[in-house]
Amino acid sequence: MSLTLYIVRHGEAYSNLNDIITNDKESELTIRGKIQAAAAGNKIKEMKIDFDAVYSSPYKRAKETCMIALKTAHLNTKEVVFSPYLIERNYYRMMGKSILQNVDLLQDLETDHKELETYDCEKKRFRRFMKEVRKNYPNGNILIFTHGLFEQAISKLYTGERPELLGNGGIRIITVDKGHEGSA
Repeated sequence: MSLTLYIVRHGEAYSNLNDIITNDKESELTIRGKIQAAAAGNKIKEMKIDFDAVYSSPYKRAKETCMIALKTAHLNTKEVVFSPYLIERNYYRMMGKSILQNVDLLQDLETDHKELETYDCEKKRFRRFMKEVRKNYPNGNILIFTHGLFEQAISKLYTGERPELLGNGGIRIITVDKGHEGSA
């Protein structure tokens, strides 16, 4: 058997509205973001999946997306583990700069700039997360609420290629064979 990851990008947050790179842990969902979270919940409900575990980034926008989606999907009785391994990529000296002017750099997983957490650091963080998940759930279905660029890094780890950035509230499904924790 294998493990299937259902990865949800958080809904639009107020930090997304400004053209400013931020790692604001307390940024809340906008009205649009709440609608996107409910839409993700409807997609999850339509899947009719019995999730073995639910994990979320501890950042407020991911937590809100998680709670709204679970309520919409009628899964709000599920226990949620808020994992620090699922946080936003660290932007270091890029904080406060324009997103639009730096979008290529932000999405470049291979970058080794001092301004960004490297892809290798993201891989290590995600592998620690997966080690924890695999210990408790060697097979099954895991629902994860996280951030866009981190979701891209997870996808690249398993598929070898960076997919397009998920839209806010988007869901990506990745099936992981036993023992395969990515080679990218």
